Order: sequence, then structure tokens, then C-alpha cells
Amino acid sequence: MEKCPKCGSDIPITSRTCPMCGYVTSNGVTYPTEFDIEYNRFGDLTKKVCELGLPTFLQMFNHFSVILYPIIALIFFVTGAIAGSTFLWILSAIFLMLFFIALTRKLRNKDKLTIQKNDFLKIEGEFEDLKSHALMMYGGNRDTRKAIEEKIIRFEEFADKYKGAMNSKGLQGLIAVIITATLSLLLGVSICHSMSQDSNAPAANVTTGGAETANATSVTDKYLEAKERSIDEGESARIEIVHTLVGNGRMSEAKEFFHSHCMGNMSDYKIAEEIVKSLIKIDYEEAASFIESCDAMRYPSDKMRLYRIIQ
Repeated sequence: MEKCPKCGSDIPITSRTCPMCGYVTSNGVTYPTEFDIEYNRFGDLTKKVCELGLPTFLQMFNHFSVILYPIIALIFFVTGAIAGSTFLWILSAIFLMLFFIALTRKLRNKDKLTIQKNDFLKIEGEFEDLKSHALMMYGGNRDTRKAIEEKIIRFEEFADKYKGAMNSKGLQGLIAVIITATLSLLLGVSICHSMSQDSNAPAANVTTGGAETANATSVTDKYLEAKERSIDEGESARIEIVHTLVGNGRMSEAKEFFHSHCMGNMSDYKIAEEIVKSLIKIDYEEAASFIESCDAMRYPSDKMRLYRIIQ
């Protein structure tokens, strides 16, 4: 604290004029003191925080893209491998490419949110150093301490507002990442399920003399129509129907049709042989059980011929 050369009173460090006699120091020339310089720095740092602007949801979502994109790429790759879906693999490749782009931008410090956050941390560090120095140098004077504390409070108001926005948008961004990843998983699983149903669904058509059928009843109807036309057409229809059913994996329908319309008729051994050869690839016991049920073959010796197939 400076003494007034005229009356000897204390002149506050924040002033160049004596509060008692009005004497102006330094020949009336006003220039900034060391305190003025540091005091003004508080305002400069507060202004810099304001100029940073608050983070937006889009900035935060882009910030989390380095985590989100590889997760989605992995989800689509795995579900694509399970479903054998080229579409999912293409999506996986697209998101993998987006991940590398986002990672490259982040490593090159082109992520706006990262730059903004680093700038804030730098400003906050400068503020803490300035606060400690100012309070140590000028905190002993009541007036200067009060002035410094006002600046500190103002800076911290804007800093807390910025931190609050960061936390809020960060939570929103994380939730958006979880939702997006979940939707991607649901899409992949849905496609897997759809393709699985398509592959397991029974064949839509069985051809008999150029006609198409969708179920066992229509198959039987078409066969009966062919049988009515001639014996040869009936025999050809039986062979073709069972061959188509076996080829489509509809073994239960093939066995049922054989027992109902083929056994005891011409070519029953040829038809039974095809069914047995297909069943033995799936289940030996099921093949043996089918042969056991073939009690009304056109030629009794044909049942023993069928047994020799599975031996």
C-alpha cells in the first residue's frame, strides 16, 4: 500500500488518488498498476470461456462416434456371418470405414469437441494459477480481495455452466450411442431371423405334370387327377412328388404320401429306396423305423432289399 506524499494517508492499491486529500500520484498520469493487469486478466479469462460456446448434442454424438462405429460394424459383421447376408456385410464395411475416418480426425485433433474441451482446460489452468497468485499478493487488502473474489465468482459461474453442459450433453450422447447400437443389433437379429425362417420354411411348390401345389392336400389332389388319367401318369406322378418332397427336406410328408399312395403300387421300391437313402443321412433309427413300416410292399422281398441299404 502506497503512502500519500501530501497528507501521509494510505492510498488503496486499486487507486492512484488519495481518499483523504484527493492528491493524484505520479504527477496525475494514470497508468495500470500490477494489480490492474492481473485484475483485468480475470475478465479476459472469463470472456474466453464465454467465447468457447456450449457443446451441442451433435458435437457430442460425433465425439462418441469413435466408440459407436466399431460396435455397429462388429454387430453387422457377426449377424451377417450368421445370416449369410451380403447386405449386412456391406453395412459392416461402411461403418468400419466411418470408424477409421472418425479415428483419423480425432488423432489429428480435428474433433471440435475435443479441441473445445482442451481449450477450456487450458483456460481453467491459467485461472487457477492467476487466482492463487492474486490472492497471495493482494489478498491481504480488504478492497482488493473483495474485487478479486467478485471476478472469481463470475468466472466460476461461466465455468460451471460449461461443465454442466458438457455433462448433460455427454449423458445424452452416451444414451444415443446405446440406443443406436441396440437398434443396429435388432436390425441384424431381425434379418437373421427372417432369413432363418425362409431357409426352414417348407417349399412353396411341388410340381406334378406342370401343376404347382402348396401343401400335402393339394399334392394328393394332383396325384389323384394324374392317376385317373392313366396308370403310367399315376406312377410318374408318385415318383416325381416323392422326389420333390425329399429334395425339399419334407421327409414327413414324403413318408406319409408313400404309405398312403405308393406302397403296393408300381415303383414302390424305387420310391422307398430314395426315402431310405435320404433318411439314413439324417437319422439311422428313423430310416430303420421307416423300413419296418413298409409291410405292404408290392414284392415282399423288397423290404429285405431296403434293409440291405442301411447295413
